[in-house]
Amino acid sequence: MTNAILRRLTVATWVLIGTLCGCTELPDDSADAPTVEGVTIEANHLTLVIDGLYYATDAGRHYLPPFALAPGRGGATRESEVTADGKRVAVTVAPRGAHYTVSLSADADADITGWGFAVEAAPDEYFTGLMERVVDGPQQASWAPGITEAMNLRGQQVDMIVKPTTSVYAPFYLSSRGYAIAIGGTWPGVYDFASTQPDRVLVDFEGPR
Repeated sequence: MTNAILRRLTVATWVLIGTLCGCTELPDDSADAPTVEGVTIEANHLTLVIDGLYYATDAGRHYLPPFALAPGRGGATRESEVTADGKRVAVTVAPRGAHYTVSLSADADADITGWGFAVEAAPDEYFTGLMERVVDGPQQASWAPGITEAMNLRGQQVDMIVKPTTSVYAPFYLSSRGYAIAIGGTWPGVYDFASTQPDRVLVDFEGPR
């Protein structure tokens, strides 16, 4: 597909995938779930925090004010509505068996050019996925003399866009903590694996929602 076609498509959902072990449907215990400023996801042994949410316009980034959304394991769909710089933004978390779909939308999105969020990262956490190479960029960079990068993407930034290389790019990564995130769309985006902020994975994608 050409880049022009890709840019017409919309990032519809962000899918947070639970741990890849024998997951079972658990009762809704959201009353006991910890709450932080953002979204707290629980799946088996893992508690994952998603924060730093924002939408982007030509004027820059507009960060959502503090809110707490903790759906609990096996619970019902939860939604939180907040106002950021005049726009009402809905944050929805929908359990899908062992997985969760997290979506963002605004009541007036004509001027929205993108969305972003952050995921907490542990000091010893590593990440893999997104591309069939060890570093982003020209394909010769993956076998440059003296290269030290391997499958761990920590410390790297990866552009999610079609490129003239031998690598296939896909908006899906795995973490050593036992979770994975896939973006439900084909708009261009950027992943920052603890490069700008040592304790956060920063994800930014174009699109109105």
